[in-house]
Amino acid sequence: MENTADNNPRFRLAGTTICNLMGREIRGEDFAVLWAGSQREDPVHIAAGVMRHVVPAVIRATGYCISGRSVAFEMMLMPLRSSSDICDRLLGCLTPAAPAPWLGNECLEFLALDRSRLLYDRPVRVPEPSPQLDMTDLLAPRENTRLGEWMRRKLNLAILGQDAGESEPPRDKIGLRPQVTP
Repeated sequence: MENTADNNPRFRLAGTTICNLMGREIRGEDFAVLWAGSQREDPVHIAAGVMRHVVPAVIRATGYCISGRSVAFEMMLMPLRSSSDICDRLLGCLTPAAPAPWLGNECLEFLALDRSRLLYDRPVRVPEPSPQLDMTDLLAPRENTRLGEWMRRKLNLAILGQDAGESEPPRDKIGLRPQVTP
């Protein structure tokens, strides 16, 4: 989806599945057309808020058919930037919460908003860069040590920040101890 001048998101692209669910091509249509007439404002505000605040959201909704059948859906809205400083697009996914074998045979008339939530509860943790590994240090020793024990020892040394070279002599590329020439 993309934002418009009046903060009314519209479908920039729409996949075959969502078009089949709705029984029509929805590319170019406003996001509001998916929703029940009395609820059109809330989902539009949620989608606009995802773009404005650059925070993903999950929407729980129920889809209704003309026959009276209904199915629960989960919709994920994730913000996308079209340039480095402007977030004016969304990547969305609509998935049935439970299997509904009839879903491919009947089209949805509208979605009804059940609830929504923003996904910013956990702070983002930037991973620290890992130190460069010496690939020869990953070779297992030739003694009768089991691989699991050797891996635990290597991981514990890495967690403690100790140099792996302190525990074993360096190895050449095929895992043999270096030859000492007299």
